[in-house]
Amino acid sequence: MRDCLNQNRYSRILLVGIVGLCLIGCNGQEPLPGELRRQLLETEIPVNQSGPPEVTQEELDAQAAALGMVSDREWVSIDSLPWTYAEVQYRGGVRVSFSKVTVQRSDIAEFKQFKVIQEDVIDRDFSGNAIPPRMIRYESLERPTGELTSFKYSVTVDGKSEFEMEGRVIFGQLEYSRRDELGKSTRHKLAFPKETWGRQGLLSLLQRSPMQPGQVYRAQVFLPQFGMGEIIPIQLEAKQMDLTTLASGQVQELLMIEAQFGKPETGVKSRLWVDASGRLQKSMTLTDAPILQLQVDLATVQRLADQAQFGSTISRQFELTANDQPLPESQPLKLRAYSLDVDPFQSFLITTRQQVRSTSASHSEITLGEVNPTGNTAAETDRPDESMLADGPLIPTEHPFIAELANELLGQYVQASEEQRAEVLRQELYKTWTLTPRSAEIASTLEAARSRTGGNIEAACLLAAMLRQQKIPARLVAGLLIDAKTAKASFHVWTQAWVNQTWVELDATQQEPIGTRHLIMAVNSGAGNNPYQLWMPTLKVIRDISDISLVQRP
Repeated sequence: MRDCLNQNRYSRILLVGIVGLCLIGCNGQEPLPGELRRQLLETEIPVNQSGPPEVTQEELDAQAAALGMVSDREWVSIDSLPWTYAEVQYRGGVRVSFSKVTVQRSDIAEFKQFKVIQEDVIDRDFSGNAIPPRMIRYESLERPTGELTSFKYSVTVDGKSEFEMEGRVIFGQLEYSRRDELGKSTRHKLAFPKETWGRQGLLSLLQRSPMQPGQVYRAQVFLPQFGMGEIIPIQLEAKQMDLTTLASGQVQELLMIEAQFGKPETGVKSRLWVDASGRLQKSMTLTDAPILQLQVDLATVQRLADQAQFGSTISRQFELTANDQPLPESQPLKLRAYSLDVDPFQSFLITTRQQVRSTSASHSEITLGEVNPTGNTAAETDRPDESMLADGPLIPTEHPFIAELANELLGQYVQASEEQRAEVLRQELYKTWTLTPRSAEIASTLEAARSRTGGNIEAACLLAAMLRQQKIPARLVAGLLIDAKTAKASFHVWTQAWVNQTWVELDATQQEPIGTRHLIMAVNSGAGNNPYQLWMPTLKVIRDISDISLVQRP
């Protein structure tokens, strides 16, 4: 912690969407603590309350002309919009954050402006361990030349607002307001000279006036992440063509540019690689531990975003009793769910062992363990389809190792009935499975199969794969598992198998068959390439449910 708070050694400015992500250096063995909020927003570079030094308009015009910054030249064609790109940031070879940027037409038709939306997520410490995600959102209106006209900026940590800032440029002044995590708001003004850019301004300069080796550009950009707002100088010096490796693994010859952001003694020096059109392909800070930023495909960043949201929600627990009184192992339970954000009645499925009754717009009662003759278990709409036998990345039914493992676990029961084989697979997997603590990382099913190690999601996917390999339709179930010893409920995934014209529930991480401790919220086939996306609807409901409590033991 002492290292984390040492601003003189560790404070860094990394321009989000330009050369990296706004991060503060921290001890690699610790996650970024909440106390670093101030460091994230307040840096070593002094805040210039009165704006940059006075520069005459003639000097600015001369500088713009010298740099080829022709005001009527657009850096992105309006006809090509919307334009979206994604980036991933690494420190010491460890991924720490990712970004997504969209440039689109302005909603205000009568003004020729671009709307820039940038979303950055810091979800890893410098050792690669998951931390509560820090979400940074920046939205601005910028002229086609890159000049800033207005902006909105916000920082949230684990879904809680920490900082908000917004402003607009009026007659050479930036008028903006700030609001901190306590809700306190203040208003400010800052001199805002012409040719001061927003966060995409550097990209606008590089793409409408591509540099050549030996050229030097100087400019200034406004960055809101310094708390009070800061206009900092930028110097770009084009060096030489350089063979460098990109995120795809492809080696490409690009122009290498050395960039100084802020003053040499307090700012950040970076290296940029751009293609012939001036488009930024890669960047790396050169101060202390380098931070490398690479452009990647949108699917990669979407997966990372889902993983960050997944990791921030799976740890949530509902305390069913006020004093953590243990619950009986097998007796029926009656619970009450409360929420103003979602309908509790629609949040839980009705089955033969789970009854759901709406008691008000915000309350529902759930009874577990009592036979419900109206449960929807064998209705035509609930019968398995082809996807329940399909092979896929998450449930690799057709992989030879899955067949080998299934036969090994079945042993003498290879020729047994479907019902017997399903239960034997569950029991034998439970006996050989090493259950790991909750994690934001979901391992591949094959990796988990070979090591017999993982969480409840990996176990459920592996059991489903083996069932399908045995030609038994199977699907995944998401919901809550109640720990009888602590009387707490948390996110859990298990398996259902279609046996004897009904769905049979199987949990390979629990010794006893499913009874009164599993709350069903959703089912799915496990299709798709993104294992985190499968659970997002259920996790959103879990996040929005305010409380689940024990009413009585029926």
